[in-house]
Amino acid sequence: MALSWNYLTRRFLFQNYRDYIAMTIIASYGFGTWLQWLSRSNDNSYVMQHIYTDDESDISFRDTNNKTDGAMKRKYALAYAAKINQMRADKERAAQLDAFNYLNGTKL
Repeated sequence: MALSWNYLTRRFLFQNYRDYIAMTIIASYGFGTWLQWLSRSNDNSYVMQHIYTDDESDISFRDTNNKTDGAMKRKYALAYAAKINQMRADKERAAQLDAFNYLNGTKL
């Protein structure tokens, strides 16, 4: 097999800026896809943990292995979120009542 001048002088990988751009795009897409899969699997494993109540009247609630740290954190986080939503609703009701009183000239 004879080696031609074009074979000896052809550009190699990463010797052109277009190769850098193409490989950057491909690598960033692959890395982004991997990060998305990783975060989705972590979120799913966190959300899908078993959360049992503290009611001991039923034998199915006595499994202490299902009360993982993530499940308890989620339980307290949801309770805190409900408390914050209730406080926001109370403030919004007070603001709406003040606006109604101001617009209608009443004192309700």
